[in-house]
Amino acid sequence: MSDRTDSEAGNSGDLSHPRISGGRRLSYGANLVDAYYQMGVQVGRVLKGANITDVPIVRSTKFELALNLKTAKALGLTIPPTLLAIVDEVID
Repeated sequence: MSDRTDSEAGNSGDLSHPRISGGRRLSYGANLVDAYYQMGVQVGRVLKGANITDVPIVRSTKFELALNLKTAKALGLTIPPTLLAIVDEVID
């Protein structure tokens, strides 16, 4: 993985796969849109008066796999059809 931040990679506005920019080939992680939604729900509970100790910890349940096919092709990598079949998003 690169040590660059998402803004240095030129992808600060993309909420779906910020980790796949900047020449990275593959990204697997939590769906950030869903994570931000869940965070909003938790904040809403606290703002409505729930005690912070009563608000349960929520883990991500939606994960996504993204493949940067352009970078893989530039490196001469052959992507197996079985991997292409399960990828959530292919970036050409």
